[in-house]
Parts: sequence; C-alpha cells; structure tokens
Amino acid sequence: MDEIQEMVANIAGKCLGMGAGELGPDDDLRAVGLTSLRMVELMTELEERLSIEFPDEIIEVGTFGSVRSLADSVRRLAS
Repeated sequence: MDEIQEMVANIAGKCLGMGAGELGPDDDLRAVGLTSLRMVELMTELEERLSIEFPDEIIEVGTFGSVRSLADSVRRLAS
C-alpha cells in the first residue's frame, strides 16, 4: 500500500475498532462493519486530517467500498 492507502486504512480501522494493519486495500468495508454512522465518522476524520472536503456527489457506497476506492477519492480531492 502507498502512503495515502495506509493512512486511509489506519483511519478506517480506527473507526471500525480494528488494529493497525488489519484492513487490506480491497477488503469490503461494509462487510467489516462500516455503517452509515461510521461512514460519516470516517469521512469527517479524513476531511479534518487532510484538509479536504467530500462533495455530495461522491458520498456514496462505491466511494467507501474499500480502502483502495476511498484512497483513490482522497487522492483526487487532495490534488
């Protein structure tokens, strides 16, 4: 995993009550406990840490499907 994927994985793991390194880049976040409430928590944490803002049009299940898909969105927002 690259640096952004690792950061997303660590923050997602924290929001899901998992230890560092437990989430792989393609793990289904919903299958490991990502609920709508936790998704908002994860999104808020990423926005605060990285000084980004998720526009409404990308706040969807696909964006938050895996660490990889979420990291790809974070990369686009940060550039």
